[in-house]
Amino acid sequence: MTNYTVGGSYAAPKFDYLDIKFYKCKNSTDNGNHCKTDAEIDSKIASSTLQMRFVNKYVDFSDYSHPIKPYIEEEFFWELVP
Repeated sequence: MTNYTVGGSYAAPKFDYLDIKFYKCKNSTDNGNHCKTDAEIDSKIASSTLQMRFVNKYVDFSDYSHPIKPYIEEEFFWELVP
């Protein structure tokens, strides 16, 4: 499967953390021995990208009890390349 995208509402008042994990496929009779070869995996990873956005803070002047709010930065991010 390809072309996965995880998006979000950058200025949302509440957001949750996302944990993405990759596991190596192990051929077995249970999965019909359908794992990709190391060369196929390397080829796919070489053409993939992953970005990590910064979590920043702003002052909400309308909320005096909790004025500091987090938000996900739209313009600044880390580009993680293979």
